[in-house]
Formats: sequence, C-alpha cells, structure tokens
Amino acid sequence: MDKHQCFIGVDIETGGLPGAQNADDPNIPVGMTGLQHYPILEVAIVLVDNNMKLLDEGIRVVLELTPEQADKNLSPWSKAEFQDTLIPECLLKGLPLAEAEKALLQYLDGHGIKLGNGTRYTLLGNSVEFDAAFIGHKLPTLASLFSYRLVNVSTMNELFLRYQPSVANKIKKRRAHTAMADIRETVAELDVYLKFLGAIE
Repeated sequence: MDKHQCFIGVDIETGGLPGAQNADDPNIPVGMTGLQHYPILEVAIVLVDNNMKLLDEGIRVVLELTPEQADKNLSPWSKAEFQDTLIPECLLKGLPLAEAEKALLQYLDGHGIKLGNGTRYTLLGNSVEFDAAFIGHKLPTLASLFSYRLVNVSTMNELFLRYQPSVANKIKKRRAHTAMADIRETVAELDVYLKFLGAIE
C-alpha cells in the first residue's frame, strides 16, 4: 500500500505515563522512567484512508500481564481505571509481547504494509507521540514501519478550541479508555476538522 494512501491509526493503553519517575510512583525504581517500567496493556490499530474512512474493522490485541506486574507495574490511576475491565483480561488471556507484535505485523502485512520495503507509514492518533514512544520501546519491529512524522489530533483539537470553539465544542468524547473505541473516536474527530476546513467532503 502506498504510504500516501492511508494513515495508521493507533491507540494504546498502558500501565502509566512514559515520563513518570520514582517521585510520581514509588514502584518505579530510582533512575528509571515510566516508559521502561510500565507495560503496554492493549493496542488497537485501524487503517484510515485520506477521506477518514476506515478500510476495515482494524485489530485489537491485549497483552499479557502477570499478577506481580499487576501489583507492581501499574500506576494508581491505571489500577483504578482498569481493575474490572482490562487488567482481568490481560491476566487471563493476554498475549506475550512477541506474539502480540507478530499479530499486529500480520494484520498490517495483509494490507500490503510490509517489513523490509523501506516505506514508513504515518501514525495518527490523539497525543500519538505517547503511543509511538511505548511502541518504539516495547515493540521495536512494529515501530520500524512508522515514520517520524505523526498526525497528532490533539493539536487540531487545541487549535480549534482556540480559533473555532464552536466546531470543537460540537465534538462529544466518551473517553472510554478502551483502545479501539478511542482510536475510532479520534478518526471521527479529525473527520469533523477536515470537513470544516474543506479538505474532505
């Protein structure tokens, strides 16, 4: 697939924030950051064409979490937010990192997004530099498919709140904190902005 024909929409849920340190969470060893300490819990990817249409249903992968990680490697916010939803799912049927990465790569390969062809694809998401950082650290083979260029929909939101608040305020976010729901919501949000700008119909 030509890199100019689609965006790779991504959202992840993690055990905490990448920049967190011991002062923020005593479970983080001194000298280590949240990026190193916290696991990825869930990844969702959708392929989006230039008109903000999803090419298919996308893929969602839940990653393995051990009981010890659930106790020591999750921030207080993540423990509270996911205690009845994502954490039990990760404990019961999450995939090891290598298997999760393989599943994501197979999905992309099925759409012509292949390793080794020298093409780098553009990630799209809300605060997507957060997702890119965790993927780069934990799933480096997957990250090798992505360009350094990002489409950060949070930037669009900030600009529209300042310069076109009537448009931004029409967008109602569920903030479900589930990866697939969040990335679909993000694509729908960008669709509103681009239609207002006349970039798409």
